[in-house]
Amino acid sequence: VEGGSYVSIKVCWSQKLPYKDGQFCLTVPFSFPTYVIPVGKKIPKREQIQLNVNSGSGTELMIQCSSHPLKELSREVRKLSFVYEAEVPAWSTSDLDFAYTVTSSDLFGGVLLQSPALRDFDEREMFCLYLFPGNKHIRRVRSLGIVEGVVDAEIRILGLQDT
Repeated sequence: VEGGSYVSIKVCWSQKLPYKDGQFCLTVPFSFPTYVIPVGKKIPKREQIQLNVNSGSGTELMIQCSSHPLKELSREVRKLSFVYEAEVPAWSTSDLDFAYTVTSSDLFGGVLLQSPALRDFDEREMFCLYLFPGNKHIRRVRSLGIVEGVVDAEIRILGLQDT
């Protein structure tokens, strides 16, 4: 990256979301290598993380904890949108940790199916199974559940302009 360049990185993160003690937990590991910082100059760096969470259900989401001071941009019944912006002396090396709960009255779930692409050589079909526990106090299953989820995290790196 040359001096005066603008670098923007958009990452779509997909991972298994562990469900434990009534909450879903998301960890997005990221760090910035030292070679992206120009030698001999102390250029102000601006980190921005945008986090959009969609529960996939018609229930309310509630934040439990976050490793970064996220500012809420918008809130709908099943969607939350946050942003984190900061002037930093060095690129962050700490992971983004985020935990939330989904309020519901009963256990429910479903399956999403996607047919293979037209020219897919092995004709695999993809599916996503989701399952949300309810608020009932008596539960038969007491083990850790794993739910496949998708979260968009947009990370913008600003401040590499020549000053």
